[in-house]
Amino acid sequence: MEEAWIFGDRLEHVHYIVRRGAYAVIINDGMVAVVKTPTGYFLPGGGVEGTETLENCLKREVLEETGYNVRILQFIGRAQKYFYSTTFHDYMASDGFFYIAEITGEQHSVFEKDHELVWIPREDIPKVLFHEHQVWAVEEAFSFYARSNKEEKEEFSMKERLQQLQQEALEKIEQARDLKALNEVRVAYLGKKGPITEVLRGMGALSPEERPVIGALANEVRQAIQNALEAKQTKLEQEEVEKKLAAEAIDVTLPGRPVRRGNHHPLTRVIEEIEDLFIGMGYTIAEGPEVEKDYYNFEALNLPKGHPARDMQDSFYITEEILLRTHTSPVQARTMEKHQGRGPVKIICPGKVYRRDNDDATHSHQFTQIEGLVVDENIRMSDLKGTLREFARKMFGEDREIRFRPSFFPFTEPSVEVDVSCFHCGGHGCSVCKGTGWIEILGAGMVHPNVLEMAGFDSKKYTGFAFGMGPERIAMLKYGIDDIRHFYQNDIRFLQQFHRV
Repeated sequence: MEEAWIFGDRLEHVHYIVRRGAYAVIINDGMVAVVKTPTGYFLPGGGVEGTETLENCLKREVLEETGYNVRILQFIGRAQKYFYSTTFHDYMASDGFFYIAEITGEQHSVFEKDHELVWIPREDIPKVLFHEHQVWAVEEAFSFYARSNKEEKEEFSMKERLQQLQQEALEKIEQARDLKALNEVRVAYLGKKGPITEVLRGMGALSPEERPVIGALANEVRQAIQNALEAKQTKLEQEEVEKKLAAEAIDVTLPGRPVRRGNHHPLTRVIEEIEDLFIGMGYTIAEGPEVEKDYYNFEALNLPKGHPARDMQDSFYITEEILLRTHTSPVQARTMEKHQGRGPVKIICPGKVYRRDNDDATHSHQFTQIEGLVVDENIRMSDLKGTLREFARKMFGEDREIRFRPSFFPFTEPSVEVDVSCFHCGGHGCSVCKGTGWIEILGAGMVHPNVLEMAGFDSKKYTGFAFGMGPERIAMLKYGIDDIRHFYQNDIRFLQQFHRV
């Protein structure tokens, strides 16, 4: 139930007869429709009869008292007036429900002959109407009309302003002579701080019914401006292309300019040559992370924590368990692990590695390695020797020979250093081979049973061999380069020496 405004003094311990009714506030050109009766002036309306609704009660009472049909426009509110009635000689409580209404159609005959419809100016209403709560209802109706008129004016003002902004923007778009000026128009009108956004901030003052109307209009204005901007941008870009074509006319009779051609870096060339060689033997290329776990870099390769051989490879540690890999052997361990104890495995692993070396003519803190691994049943040292002899002959010449010298690596047993006969002197001794006739090129050996077991292979069933080489050393030997630092200094003069004929 609507909360009621209270008028009059409500006395305690007094029983009031409640009369519930509906009343109309009808306004025309500032004049208010009032019913004149022998007992005073009242708003048209009266008490509810039986089960009729407040709206039906209002229409019936207005028709009986004025002869007019009315259309209800707006509910104003509920107000109660407590008073002593000299007509009924009793205490009464008028419980009124007030509506704004308008007259429709022509006047019919008045049922209540002692009732007369009169029009009273607003300023006289407080002096004329008998009940205070009816005076209150009239003022509320005038306030409602004032608010509605203000909202209508604000809505009209917003519409007018949006249409004006659209016209202004379209004119400026048409006047734009370049893309910079066009973008300034875009920012000025469609930006977050633009006038359209500023207008929309005032939508809070509008009624819920009017906001969608203004919102839809604002979207239409934005879209119209956006479409005009895109069309103008296309036109300006086309004009810009035409200007450039006119300014950059080409004389086809002029001689062409030579194009400078690059070539493979010597390291890249050597690595690709080694890869092609081993791929031709049936190997596949495997890769792995350069930031590696300590387990794969050392422990899985038979180098447990505290093993003295770890000092041979001074490492770049990131955490206690993460480091930059010191060789590409972790790729071998990861690949064997993926095979889950089932052969064959036949891979080469090219990549960058890192060690804490001082850079000089023969050492670098970063360099490349290519390692090879073969695991299968009945793999022997003779297989390793045959593979490396084929590699040496393809890499350094068909008349090359190799020799194995005993060595030690934690992850192979037995382990060997591999030398190739000097390709400079044919094995007779020179400055390149230091008079020995042999040049060391790589290390190799049979895969240690512990490494096989940790990777999940049965070392009684499977055997394998592994080898590792440095492409920098191979390139230095092959091309007669005396300083490893040349590979990383990006000296064009050095690189130009390796242009292919």
